[in-house]
Amino acid sequence: MVSWGRYQLVLTLITCLSYAEAGHLDKPHSHHTSFTRTSLERTLDALERLLRYLDRNRGSLIVDALWGIRMVEGGLKDALESTTPNTEPGLVERIRGLREAAREGAQRGLYYAHRNSKVQFGKFSELLKRPWVYQNLVGGLARVDPDLVFGRMSTLNILPRESDYCLMGIIGSGFYEGNSCTITDKCWKQITDLGQRDYSITHQLLFFFLIR
Repeated sequence: MVSWGRYQLVLTLITCLSYAEAGHLDKPHSHHTSFTRTSLERTLDALERLLRYLDRNRGSLIVDALWGIRMVEGGLKDALESTTPNTEPGLVERIRGLREAAREGAQRGLYYAHRNSKVQFGKFSELLKRPWVYQNLVGGLARVDPDLVFGRMSTLNILPRESDYCLMGIIGSGFYEGNSCTITDKCWKQITDLGQRDYSITHQLLFFFLIR
C-alpha cells in the first residue's frame, strides 16, 4: 500500500514549497532571488515526480496517501495565489499545471482510498474532499531555533489507532461527531511529547496543523 513513506515526503516538500515561494514569487528575478528560484524549481520537480508516482500506483492508495495529495494540491493552490505581476509567466503556468494534476489525481484516488481503507476513510472523509491549504506555513522564520532541537529519543510509543483518535477529536469525526477541538489528556501528552521520530512526529505536526 502507498502510505506513510510518501506522506512524510509530502510534508517535507510542502514546507520547502512554502519557504521557497516566500522568497521568490512576489519578486522579480534577480541575483538575490536566484537561490530561492532554484529551490522552488527543484521542489516543483520533486512534486511532479511524486504526483506521477502516486498516480501510477493509485490502485494501492490508502487514506494517508490521498491526504498527502490533497496537501500537495493545497500547497500549489496557495503558491498560485501568492503570485504577482512580477512572477514569471512560465512559472505560473507550471504551478497551475501541477495543481490541476494534483486535483485530478485526488479525484481519481478517492475510489481507491475508500476501497482499500474503508474504516479510516470514514473517519477522515471530510478532509479528503478538498485541498489542504497551509497559509504562512513558515512565517518569517529564517532558521530553526536551536533551543527547540531535542536530541534524546522518546520512549513513548504512539500507536496509529491512538493517533487517529486524537486527530478525530480535533476535526469532530467518528464518535467525536459534532464535538470538534476535543483534546483528551492522553492525546495532549502524546502530541507534545519531545523526541518523537518518523511516523509519530508527522502525526504531531498534523495535529497542530488541524488546530491551526
